[in-house]
Amino acid sequence: MRQTDSFGTGELGVPQGIAHTTVQVGVGPPSGDVRAKVQRAIGHPVQRAWPKWWLKITISVHAVLVFAQAVMAGQYLAGDYGFLEQHSVNAMVIGVVCAGTVGAAYFDRRFNAATVWPLVAAVLLFLADIGQMAAGVWRSMALHVPLGVAVTVAVVFQLVWVWRKPAAA
Repeated sequence: MRQTDSFGTGELGVPQGIAHTTVQVGVGPPSGDVRAKVQRAIGHPVQRAWPKWWLKITISVHAVLVFAQAVMAGQYLAGDYGFLEQHSVNAMVIGVVCAGTVGAAYFDRRFNAATVWPLVAAVLLFLADIGQMAAGVWRSMALHVPLGVAVTVAVVFQLVWVWRKPAAA
């Protein structure tokens, strides 16, 4: 049976009716995985800001690079053939940044219990970027151009999505 004193506190001296409960394990405040397990156990998920910011940054950089690709392709098609090499180098940088986006989406899912679809979308976009590079190297413009448009649209959707969601503080 729970008894309360005249101030409305419970057996441990914790005010009743407060939804947030603090639990300490051992000496000093809990840290690391212990803190995360305790907070999840009492219904307060631990949100880490760095995976969300990493995701925002990598998707933003990816978007800038994809738009630069379109500009470089346009310059090449306009007759400035020096842009073809820059277009090729930028494609490799896009692949690295997109791999970073996959990592960020994975860590966001792992540490923040985010939904799985951003990770799936990042992996599919990474595969599309690899296919895009392969089609460009093979000079298969019938695949390279439409896939480039699809990648650009997908990156815009990712960019809008990631900046509409607030990052954890």
